[in-house]
Formats: sequence, C-alpha cells, structure tokens
Amino acid sequence: MIKKIRKLRYGLSATAFTVALLAGCDGQTAQKDQESAIAEQAEKNITHESGEAGEGGEGHAPVESGEAGEGGEGHAPVESGEAGEGGEGGEGEGGGAVDIGKDPVAFRGALESVRAKYIVAEKLYGQGQKEAALEMFAYAEKSYARVQPALAEKKIPDFSAKMRAVNHLAQEGKASIATLHEAMNAVETEIKQAENAVRVDNDKEQAKNSAKVTAFLTAKAAKEYAEYTESEGAKINALREAYGYAQAAKDMFAHHENMFIALNPDKAEAAAKSLKIVTEMIDLKAAPALADMKEIAGAAAKFELYMDNL
Repeated sequence: MIKKIRKLRYGLSATAFTVALLAGCDGQTAQKDQESAIAEQAEKNITHESGEAGEGGEGHAPVESGEAGEGGEGHAPVESGEAGEGGEGGEGEGGGAVDIGKDPVAFRGALESVRAKYIVAEKLYGQGQKEAALEMFAYAEKSYARVQPALAEKKIPDFSAKMRAVNHLAQEGKASIATLHEAMNAVETEIKQAENAVRVDNDKEQAKNSAKVTAFLTAKAAKEYAEYTESEGAKINALREAYGYAQAAKDMFAHHENMFIALNPDKAEAAAKSLKIVTEMIDLKAAPALADMKEIAGAAAKFELYMDNL
C-alpha cells in the first residue's frame, strides 16, 4: 500500500512537472493537453495499483512523519513514515530527507495534517459516532507528536495540553458539540499561530508556499480515497482521512484565494473548479467506486498543476 500511494503521488507530480515545462506550452490548446496528460496518468496509476493488498493490517490509519516534506522547487510535499514505516522527517521525491523544522511548507503541511484529523473527528462526534471521533483525535495526537521537535526548535509554545483537554472531553463523551468545538478552537488557534511563525516576508513567496500546502492536502485526500477500496478494516479510516484532508484543503484555499488570484486569476479560477470536484465527491457516506477515484485523482492532479504554476 505504501508503494501504491507513493506511486500515485509521484506519478501525478512527475506528469504535472513535465507538461509544465513543455516548450511552447501556452494558450487554451496547451492547457487542454496538459490536463489530458495529467488525467490520463492519474487513471493509469489508479488502475494499475488498485489490486495491491494493503500493508500493516486492518484498522490502521496512515501515520504521518515529516508530512508535507518539500524537496525544493518543483517537488511536491510527500510523506515518510506512514503506517509505522520509517522515522522522523520527510522524504523527497529523490529519496532525500526533509527536515520539517527547516522547511516552512513541510512544517505547515504537518500542522495542517493535525487539523485535518480534527475536522473529521468533530464531524463524527456531532453525528454521534463518538468512538470513531475518539480514534481520529488519537491519530491527531500522533501526528502532532511528530511536529513537536520542530516546534521546540523554533521556540513555538507546545500545545499538547490543549490537545489532551480535547481528548478528555471526547473520551467522556458527555460534552456538547459546542463545548467540544470551543476546546478544539483553542488548538486550532495554536496551529494558526505556529504557521504564522514561519511566514516569509515576501508576499509572493508566501502565496506560493500556501499553494503548495493546499496542493499537498488535496493530493493526500485523493490518495486516502484511493485506499478506501482496500481491506475492510482500513477502508473506513481511509475515507475519514480523505474527508478531513479535502476539507482542510478547502479551508486553506478559501483563506488564501485572494492571494492566489493576485498571482494568476485564470489558474486560480481553474484550481477552484478542480478543488470543488474533490471536496464534493469525497463524502463520509459515499460508496467506493473506481470511476470516482479516477475523477478525484484527475481533479487533484489538475489542482496541483495550477497551484504549482500560479
């Protein structure tokens, strides 16, 4: 499974990177050629990999270590250490380690991975699925543990106590959704402050970094949805993760949309349409379908292309 999702991510990135560099690529025809190439690659990757068996056993959601690793310009954030594989730090496309403490895109991506799990956990709690919500809160804590060394290195206040407070409320199972939301807001405020601590002074560079983080979240959503067809135990967790990442991407895009428009209004508009496909198709009640996975993967790949070339 780990090989499968990495192939999917790398395949889409490689395609996006290649078509963006094609000589003389501009205009509507070139744009359609780029989109067709990416969609075709997405379909090939999913069709080719869909029969692989899952690794790590049933019921284990992916665990991030050094999520959103950024290998430099042209390299999309990737994960290392998922499902208990590997150690701290990210791994670039070429296999090089990425230190999330030194890369603002990787650092923000790792924090957003925590927030993605909070998003789906709150929704599950509100639906009365308190055991499922508690499981997602636990996954959020695991993701946070992998960000803690970077927080300490940057002298950013640790907020594990606030996360434990959220978990305590979820474990008791008696708190209203409003009470839980208030406690979660305290954590999300800390996440935003931590992300602001690595803000770069150059507005254009900051916007491009935000675009890369949003693309990472969208790609993660597509990959987790692809895993939704795997073994019964892991299936539902993959869908929940996919939903959380998709909603986190939607939130981040909305927050930074004006910055993206300022960079390139046409591509920002096209990106918004692709993201809408991903967020609307990934539903917690949806039944898995290969056709859906192909469409989601293709839309995520197009979104990445637009974000990488704002």
